[in-house]
Amino acid sequence: MNAYALASHLPLTALAASALTLLAACSGGKPSASDGKAVIQNRIRSESEGRITLVRFEKTDAQQGEVFGVPFYKLEWTAEIEFTQPCKWVTGLFGLGAGFQTRAPTSGAGKGYWDGFLEQSQYPGVLVNPGDRATLWGAVIFRKTEKGWKAEQCEVAKYQLLRGH
Repeated sequence: MNAYALASHLPLTALAASALTLLAACSGGKPSASDGKAVIQNRIRSESEGRITLVRFEKTDAQQGEVFGVPFYKLEWTAEIEFTQPCKWVTGLFGLGAGFQTRAPTSGAGKGYWDGFLEQSQYPGVLVNPGDRATLWGAVIFRKTEKGWKAEQCEVAKYQLLRGH
């Protein structure tokens, strides 16, 4: 698989503006593990509404290349997160699209069938409790700009939920 196919394979997820404009501190070198961790922390802060904390982050691999003459750096990572409040973790339809978005748990009282159906179809996910953890694997793609490396895409490729850790 060539570099363009690899980079275009990762879908652009809905990132907060702060994560999209995050520039790596090193303008001459390449993004570091701490740059990747900062992208993940920004996403957690912007998407989880304070219901998730980052417990562990580790760079697992990296690839540097060019797409149409623009340098990119793909930083692969694994992370462990912990849920701090009871909530619904939005993992996407069939678990495809997990990220760091959470929703307040909804009670079934006073909710009709269609309300529940709409909630589950718009925000598919799993209910989690404080202390539950998840291990996630993914990648951040940085693009080289005149001002340094810019985080452009961030993807969670897969996850494993660990109950009552």
